[in-house]
Amino acid sequence: MQIKDTLQREPISEILSRVSAELSVFAGRVEELHCLVEKLDSNDGAIRTELLHSAQSIDIVEQGLSDLARFVAELSALTPADWRVEGQHAARNLKLAALAHRLASCEPQGASCAQHAAGEFELF
Repeated sequence: MQIKDTLQREPISEILSRVSAELSVFAGRVEELHCLVEKLDSNDGAIRTELLHSAQSIDIVEQGLSDLARFVAELSALTPADWRVEGQHAARNLKLAALAHRLASCEPQGASCAQHAAGEFELF
């Protein structure tokens, strides 16, 4: 099998930009989860403490995703334009088909990468 013949090499900076955008979207989605914890009200001190820990965990995940997005965006800006890889090859084992598509073959900047149809997901 000759994978290299069927895949297109593209600038790493473009792939990193798409990764950064995806991380930002996920950070926003995580931030939206705060409303779940905020709407839960309990007079039980143990439950309130557990809710507070959950809210703090959500906040840490959101901040981490936001920071990773900024870091990857900065890497993208610093990456030499002639560095190229096969993004489709790198995305082939991702579980979320829509995410894999956006990362591997997104339309040019300015097109709406986040508006692809939803793919499969795993429930836990």
